[in-house]
Amino acid sequence: MLYYKKKERKNLNMITKFKSNVKNMGAFLIKFNWGSMNEGPGNYGISHLIEHCLCNKLKDLETDLKINGIKYNAWTSTENVVFHISGIDKNIKDFRIKFYNAVINYQITEDVFERERNIVIQELENMHSDQDSVFFENLNSKYFNLCSVGGLLSNLKNLTFNKFMEYKNRYYSIPDEIVLTSKYDLTEEEKAVLKTEDKLNLNKKYNFNKNGYNTFELIDGPVVENNRVVTYMVPFKSFKSDNYERFIYYKLFAVYMNDGLTSPLYYELREKHRYVYGVHSALNDIDDTNCAWYTTLKTLNENCEGAKKVMMECFEKEIKKPSIERFRTSIKSLKNSLKTDNYLSYFRINTKMEHIFKTIETYKFNFKKFKQYIKEFYNSEYILTDDISIKNGK
Repeated sequence: MLYYKKKERKNLNMITKFKSNVKNMGAFLIKFNWGSMNEGPGNYGISHLIEHCLCNKLKDLETDLKINGIKYNAWTSTENVVFHISGIDKNIKDFRIKFYNAVINYQITEDVFERERNIVIQELENMHSDQDSVFFENLNSKYFNLCSVGGLLSNLKNLTFNKFMEYKNRYYSIPDEIVLTSKYDLTEEEKAVLKTEDKLNLNKKYNFNKNGYNTFELIDGPVVENNRVVTYMVPFKSFKSDNYERFIYYKLFAVYMNDGLTSPLYYELREKHRYVYGVHSALNDIDDTNCAWYTTLKTLNENCEGAKKVMMECFEKEIKKPSIERFRTSIKSLKNSLKTDNYLSYFRINTKMEHIFKTIETYKFNFKKFKQYIKEFYNSEYILTDDISIKNGK
């Protein structure tokens, strides 16, 4: 099924402009509000394949872009396919139309389709041989009812060129939005070329379910020797993201628990008990209304129960008596993380995330409020999930 509907709007040229927060740097993004979440049975992986194919013409610009201090990239997510250039702002303005035309006006041939499909299939097969990747793909399938952005091998192998082109022409001919991070406005000539068309996303949003879904079969991960198997534990919390203040305090808590060698989780689990190879806390924006907070641990099977116990004790200890010094250094780390090239592009495609991150830049964090929010966080519902990446495992 193809989910598509046009809706009327007054602003036919949807161009969003931001001021760069990195001096003399800028970005130019072509944004399609149509990602892997919209694909449906038989089409899983098609958006990522379209992204691959549309990047082919960009190779012709690569040398000139590098000479001018500009890099290009593209990504596919659950909700978007985005093509972007970023780098020296004054030079980017000379490449905006060239970049747009290279992406939007590129004519995909059947040879390009076959070549890029083989590449995408190989990427997916390589992912299936990596335990870390398989774990996270299975996690999304099981708890969020979400197929991998890479898609399903069976769908990609059975995809015909005609079906591919029908989907591409319907959803990826005209972008939904142009996002500009620059001090240079678009000229009238540029505005005449940069066409956009708003598409209303009718596909169902995905949600967290602690009991799991059965829509997608879990991927069989690599077979490894028992004593070398890696196990992951993930405390999940899913919550509404309409409260910006809660969101940024939860974001701060992720930094507090995990940022740097002296962070509570890193010290307790790795330095003190020697349990894990890696530990990571994060807060991810799921869709327009939901977020998930999680910590991932990576350890040998024999250490699983001990690491899980230490992790939960560490959370309980920090929430009962958080360190004000750690609170202050975490604020600095969080705000410094926004001053990156990534901020120029990825976060700028999402209006809600843009508002949240601009709020963080100027927000005056309060230690009392921090303690209230992390107590609320700890008392809310969560789950622990063990490894779901091992062949014939859970």
